[in-house]
Amino acid sequence: MKKTLDEMNERMWYRLVKVLFAISFILSFISYNTLLIADIGYKNLDKNHSTLTCHLPIGNTEKMSLAEAGLDISKYYFEGAVFSYQEFFEGYNDYKIRNILEVCTGKDTGSIDIVSLQKEFEVRQKYTEMSNEELLSSMSEDETVSTYEPSEPPEWNYRMFDIQPEFSYSQFLLYFFAGNIVIVLFFEAMRRIFYYVVLGSILPRKQKPYESD
Repeated sequence: MKKTLDEMNERMWYRLVKVLFAISFILSFISYNTLLIADIGYKNLDKNHSTLTCHLPIGNTEKMSLAEAGLDISKYYFEGAVFSYQEFFEGYNDYKIRNILEVCTGKDTGSIDIVSLQKEFEVRQKYTEMSNEELLSSMSEDETVSTYEPSEPPEWNYRMFDIQPEFSYSQFLLYFFAGNIVIVLFFEAMRRIFYYVVLGSILPRKQKPYESD
């Protein structure tokens, strides 16, 4: 006759296996969710509802979603609902910045000096004697107009573009439920396989059936 769970519980090695199994399950649960929170966090940037606003060429106010612009911006460049423009420039995001400028202007920005362009943009916002055509021309020719001191850093008081963020919990909830369901199913499958190997059934009896004399 096949052994029951009550009979197996009388064996020390079986109780030890149960303890190790429970510890493994708890550690897997804690590890996954800790990594999930550290990597993704509770809320994430919603690309479909976050808005890119272009200020280049000067006077431009075109707006589009980050999804429409094909942009992927880290949520860590936002302090609340404010885009950390200077930090974004200083965070080795040259490729993404050129992408944004290309989306805003419709021109190839692959060879421009984005810091010089930022300084030039600041000057031209202050002193409007230079036209949009001159600014776009300087971008395409990879030249800057000598209206600022090249050695001086940008003041960051004018932005060539801005991003208005919208945050969502959907990504966190998706990974939370999907990941934890997978963990539960995996350990349940391991438990049933163990029962089959040791007890001969994936659904073993807890107690012996009542036997009459």
